[in-house]
Amino acid sequence: MRRWTAQDESLLEILYPITDTPFLSKILDRSVSAIAHKASRMGLRRTYSRELPVENRTKIIERGFTLRTRRVRIDYVLDTRKIIEDAITNLEELAGEAHTRATAKYLPTDTRQKWARIETYIYQTINTLTKNYDSQQIAQRLEELNARVEKLMEEAQEPGDED
Repeated sequence: MRRWTAQDESLLEILYPITDTPFLSKILDRSVSAIAHKASRMGLRRTYSRELPVENRTKIIERGFTLRTRRVRIDYVLDTRKIIEDAITNLEELAGEAHTRATAKYLPTDTRQKWARIETYIYQTINTLTKNYDSQQIAQRLEELNARVEKLMEEAQEPGDED
């Protein structure tokens, strides 16, 4: 169940007295029962005949549409931030693993150097994620990281090279 924002409540307060509930449900993107319940809790009453002139309905639809597009943008930003935060957390774990291998005394020096480069690439990618919300650039950066890691892993598997 989505919480009522101050904006939603304000719009309901303005429109409820002059608009029918099914029409409001489309504008606010909520169920008829949710609108009726909220209006009742806010103490709102009807003051209109059930038919609104077309020009008033058009204005109401436009305002409702604007609010809904704003909600989509806000949801996108919040979802994108959450995805980026999760990606950073996962990359930090990978960087920790790479660091452990880069500092492991039992591995040959050249292998430790490869792990240190992987750790560096990961932190560069994290830096990009923290400074940029362009999803295409982030995807490109993650692809570059993957390609670099795969290349270093292939090099590590060459004959005579031990892990």
